[in-house]
Amino acid sequence: MNIDIDRATGKYSASPTALTYSINVDDDFSLSKEIEIKNGEMQKTNEEGKLLYLDSEGNETIESKIEVKTDEEDDDNSTKWIDNTPIMVPNLIKKYITFAQDPTAFEVEEILQAKYKSLLENTTYDYILADIFLNEEDVDLDDKDHSANTGVAIMQLLPNGQAKTKTITLEAAVSSFELLELESSGVDVYINDVKFVNNKVVLSAATNGVVIKFKNTANKAVDVKSYAIAY
Repeated sequence: MNIDIDRATGKYSASPTALTYSINVDDDFSLSKEIEIKNGEMQKTNEEGKLLYLDSEGNETIESKIEVKTDEEDDDNSTKWIDNTPIMVPNLIKKYITFAQDPTAFEVEEILQAKYKSLLENTTYDYILADIFLNEEDVDLDDKDHSANTGVAIMQLLPNGQAKTKTITLEAAVSSFELLELESSGVDVYINDVKFVNNKVVLSAATNGVVIKFKNTANKAVDVKSYAIAY
């Protein structure tokens, strides 16, 4: 299924529009987290659990009342008690919420993290390289064979054109990679100039740095919207 994301807010949108983009996930996609919700107010306490008040000078105190002198000058014992103001704060309670219950409660980063975690769990690999969009800052624009339109959240390969990323540092030195997802068509993917065949690449030696190349095999422009590579 597709989850539509509003470009401005980075959150779920109930329907696709010109200002949304889609994230493809499995039909059984699930996501949950603990959130804090306001349930009325409660009186603020200090580290020892004692109730706090605000005195007449705006200072926090544990004293609920303060004794002050009155204006009766002839009476040395002329005092009265004034109530200090209780300091009230929101009463926050923790609650677990699922994506199905309220998809608007989740940021796009949380959705992508859950998606990629799910993809990785179905493999024997430990790490994943993934991106929903390829920004220009991640692309090697100095490559002599570069032939693509790039910008913010776009990489469009020109007819029979190609583009490659800058060097990406891996979490561990490895030689085996698996292409889990490529949201594009007619595009070949390479790791350090070795082409994925049947979604797999095995390099001749382990490496901790890779360059991913995307090569358009079609005689028309093609967008590369997302990819995911396990290693």
